Amino acid sequence: MRQLNASIMAQIIALKCPSCGAHLEKNEMKCQYCGAELVLLPDNSAFSLRSQSACPKCGSINEKSSWFCLNCNTILTKDTEMLKRIQKKAKFNQEENEKLFASKVPLQISLAPDEFFHMTFSKEQVKNFYAVTNKRVMQYVNGKYNEISISDIVAVYPPKAKPKLSKSSLVLLAFVPTPLNFETRFEIEIKTYHGLEKLEEIRGDPYYCGLFYAIILRTVEEYEKGTKNVLHFIMKLPLDE
Repeated sequence: MRQLNASIMAQIIALKCPSCGAHLEKNEMKCQYCGAELVLLPDNSAFSLRSQSACPKCGSINEKSSWFCLNCNTILTKDTEMLKRIQKKAKFNQEENEKLFASKVPLQISLAPDEFFHMTFSKEQVKNFYAVTNKRVMQYVNGKYNEISISDIVAVYPPKAKPKLSKSSLVLLAFVPTPLNFETRFEIEIKTYHGLEKLEEIRGDPYYCGLFYAIILRTVEEYEKGTKNVLHFIMKLPLDE
């Protein structure tokens, strides 16, 4: 089991843009959310900014190629059409996530006016539903709904694999590498001020499970630092329609 979990964790490492905090692939040398040009460190553990410059309005330091200032929302690029496309897509995804939430969770649960979906995890979950917003982590499993306020989260522990395999299969798996299938289940434990909570019966691609975990971590970090998600900035950029 330890070997299995180590194999899974190797697949779910997510890198962040050092400018806006967005999660990126290792081969992305330019952030698709804020435009920052990046350099991958020699050990492949993190990105660093290629170069820096000060915002002409507020003086905050941004990557030289950034499309907008993450401190004051000043637009730093002349390619506003490109920003309009990104903003349109962000708004569309938000609307789609709201529709998915309403269709998957048959309960009267209202979203706050300033609540924004960071990620929904639903495709491989059949009737179950998981989501992270800037306000809470949602879980709807086997007809039961539970939510965890971001402000109550103390720690988030890495996903644990809960494969539906026999003991003999697990022994075989330890010696013979076998591709993970979509029957693998995951569990994420979240420590709160009120006790330990669990996100259970998550299933599917280990990478997306890891990304879901990483986004919960980032959301908690943003709350603790008093910062906003980059998509919040993009949604509110002063662009003419």
